[in-house]
This record gives sequence, structure tokens and C-alpha cells, in this order.
Amino acid sequence: MFLTNLSKRERIFFFLAAAAIVLSLIGNFFLKPISAKWDLINGKILNKEIELKRKTKYLNQKDRVRSVYQEYNEYAKEKLSDEEALAALLSRLEEEAGASGINVIDVRPKPTKDLSFYKKYTLELTCETTIEKCIDFVYNLQKSPQSIRVEMLNLTSPGKDKPLLNVRMAISTIQITQ
Repeated sequence: MFLTNLSKRERIFFFLAAAAIVLSLIGNFFLKPISAKWDLINGKILNKEIELKRKTKYLNQKDRVRSVYQEYNEYAKEKLSDEEALAALLSRLEEEAGASGINVIDVRPKPTKDLSFYKKYTLELTCETTIEKCIDFVYNLQKSPQSIRVEMLNLTSPGKDKPLLNVRMAISTIQITQ
């Protein structure tokens, strides 16, 4: 029929064209979707491997996290009233100020902030001291296990010939309420 009317060269081109069309149909309708699915699955596997490595790292740190949790859990269990919490913070400040040799001039409590799962207590402290004693005081407060933080520190010099600095700082602590 159709192929018998064609010359040998035309038949070769016809079969080559038909093969190219069949191969392109196979590529477009079978191989590309399979390849896309394969890439998608490989991407999911890679994401799961990364997630597994991250979670394994967390699992390896489990004992360290538990020990730190136990250390701070004592402070979370203690439920103090607002006045007791401020008094505890004030006594800790007085203790550290005495140990560091700081002359406390004024202490003013700020309003308690009741946040979602904890309360934040803040005191504003005014004192006179040298820079070395101030650094020692702040360092001792920051390393305290009671989560005491110095949020604001303002140092001013009263004059050229005076060795003491006027220091104003905001010191806070938190208490977990849940």
C-alpha cells in the first residue's frame, strides 16, 4: 500500500520519523512522569534524612537537657506571690551588692508584667561604684541560677576628678506560672 509506493530511501526516512515520534511519545507520556515522580520521592527521602539527623542530634543531647531542666525545675516549682518574688529579687541584689562592694542609693520596683506563661519582675537600681565593681556585680547576677538578667545599664561619670560612676540599671527575673 502506502509503503510499497515509496522508494527505499523514503521508507528509511519514514521508519526513522515514525521511530522518533514513538520515542518522543514514550518519553513525554511515560518516562518524564516517572522521572518526575522519582525526583519527588528522592526529595522527600532527602528531607526525611535531614530531619532524622536533626532529631538524632536532639536525642543525643537528651541527658544534658534533662540535667539542665532538673537544675532549673526547682525554681519553676516555687510559686511565690508578687511581693515575695520582688522581695527575693531584692534580697539577692542586696547580697550581691554587698559582696561586690557597691553603694546602693535607690531601688524602685517596676510594675509586674503578667505574660502568657510567666511573670516578669523588674527593679530599677541606682548606685555609685567603680567600673570594676560594677562589672563584678553584673557578672555575678548573670551567672546566678535564678534567671536574673540585667536588662538596662546606664553608666555616667559625675566628673573628671571623681573615681565613682553613677550607675542606673534595670534588673529582672521571671517566675513560671504554669
